[in-house]
Amino acid sequence: MLRKGFSLFFFNKVANYKGFLLFWQFNNKRTTMPKPEKCITVAEARNLQNNWIASRAQQIENALGNQDTREVLWSLEELQEYLDYIKEESEKTGIKNPGVRVYFGAYDESDNDRATVFFAPTKGPENNDENNYDISPFNVGNSGWPPYSY
Repeated sequence: MLRKGFSLFFFNKVANYKGFLLFWQFNNKRTTMPKPEKCITVAEARNLQNNWIASRAQQIENALGNQDTREVLWSLEELQEYLDYIKEESEKTGIKNPGVRVYFGAYDESDNDRATVFFAPTKGPENNDENNYDISPFNVGNSGWPPYSY
């Protein structure tokens, strides 16, 4: 009797453990997000940055009398928060697939007259889609000084 009871106890524990493993396996799969199609290589990014420096940086420095910003930094959390805000506000007005346009800008001389970029929501992802002026643009990032090169 002890042996039979032990066997049933052991079988139940093993069956429960296997059930748990199956449950865990199907509910805790690690999925890898595929790389977005529009990603570029590090070499391509360096080439773009070098082209910008070679074709614009010196002219800007000559015009301003000093170096200008070449990059702007936001945390992933800040960017995700803004993208979520755009999506939510767009959906309220029936826009299902908004876009984001990146504009170059410059602060006033009273601030620091350096370059910046800001994000502006659009009513769609196509080149000719209108800006969505009902949703606030996004700015106020950080930038390295002296300017960082990629």
